[in-house]
Amino acid sequence: MVILALLPILFLIVALGFLKMAGWKACPIAAIISFIVAVACYNMPVPIAISAALEGVALACWPILLVIIMALFAYKMTVATGGLDTIKQMLTTVSEDKRVLFLLIAWGFGTFMEGMAGFGTAVAI
Repeated sequence: MVILALLPILFLIVALGFLKMAGWKACPIAAIISFIVAVACYNMPVPIAISAALEGVALACWPILLVIIMALFAYKMTVATGGLDTIKQMLTTVSEDKRVLFLLIAWGFGTFMEGMAGFGTAVAI
């Protein structure tokens, strides 16, 4: 019975690691496998399984969408208030080398987003 519960995870490991399947294809297949295993092998009622699947989708999407919406809000706010022009002017006085500016912007933006929202926001964006 434990192997049946591990089947979706094993499928993801094989599909992503060995078959080089795209994540957006492999994850729905793993969700369907887990749904079938829950209903067929563990006698979970279908309405409860559907409810659990929908709750899982909602709990997975909500933090990501919240982070993206807040990042867009912060960007639009800095553009509207003129803060982005101030940042651009300050960064151009640091160095003429575009590589150095790129590293400063990447590091600074990641740190800014982490401080603003936390929990891996820069990685999500």
